[in-house]
Amino acid sequence: MRRPGPVLCAALAVALLAPLPPAAIAADCPLDFSWPNFALIASVCSDQNGHSKCCRYINAVLAVSSAMYANTTGTLGVPSELADACIRNISDTFVSNGILPTAASFCGLGIKIQASYQCVGMTTILQMLQSPNFSDVTRNCATSLPDDVSCKRCLNSGLSYLRHLVGEQDNVTLNTCRDAAFVAFVSQGNISTLDTAGCFFSVQGLSALQVNISTSSPAGYPAPNISPSPFASQIPGEHVAEVPSNHHRSYKRVLFPAIGALVTGLSVTLLVVLILLIRRKCKELEKIEGINPLKVLSSCVTKGQEGSTSTIFGRFSYAEMRRA
Repeated sequence: MRRPGPVLCAALAVALLAPLPPAAIAADCPLDFSWPNFALIASVCSDQNGHSKCCRYINAVLAVSSAMYANTTGTLGVPSELADACIRNISDTFVSNGILPTAASFCGLGIKIQASYQCVGMTTILQMLQSPNFSDVTRNCATSLPDDVSCKRCLNSGLSYLRHLVGEQDNVTLNTCRDAAFVAFVSQGNISTLDTAGCFFSVQGLSALQVNISTSSPAGYPAPNISPSPFASQIPGEHVAEVPSNHHRSYKRVLFPAIGALVTGLSVTLLVVLILLIRRKCKELEKIEGINPLKVLSSCVTKGQEGSTSTIFGRFSYAEMRRA
């Protein structure tokens, strides 16, 4: 049997050392990247002044795909041994969809933006859900975030949770735990993943699909009872100030006119009562002394206006003053 020639050996060596094609890499990464709106992301990342927004979209794509994967596994992101393959996969996917190759580098894809969310020793959704104060995030983020007020309240709760969880850690740890909290929250069931991602990462139009992406509770991880919260607890002062909801605004629009009408009605009633008391007192004095005080006062004012000498400025005897 003939040995392979030098040329054939060299070709085999090059084939073995060559980078794997995207299809092979995709086979190693369990995350689904078929749903994002790559046209929108490419437009955002092409803006030289929009680097921060571009990175938020990239981070959101990885987080949502990780949440979809966590729906079946109960883990926070992909296993660490598959993280590099997923990072290469999404980087190649971005480039093939018209996103600048430099976007992955200036966003820190794989360094700041990770695919394996191991947060302070926690690797599963259940561990995250049972961590201290995570119930506050669940309660304040509720089942939907229909407006900016609800979103700010949710973010305030998340920031408070992360501050108590990781303390004064570096930004990479904080970002990783933030993404882990997102994955754990949306994996609880009956929650719109894209609506929550829009709030968590400040992005809109993330998905190219017409239907919304949602997750249900993974097998073996019962979903807690999530109901809209009365939001009775206040966030510490360094967070965004609370803003009244639309319900409170409509309540005030009804309350203030009602109070005004009540005060006006009360004032008119008191004025009528005062006039009746004055008239009653005058009639009593007229019966006792035979003099109408109102007529006397009117006569004095009339004489003063006519220029005549009025007794109102004269001297009165004790008997006159007593009778008056």
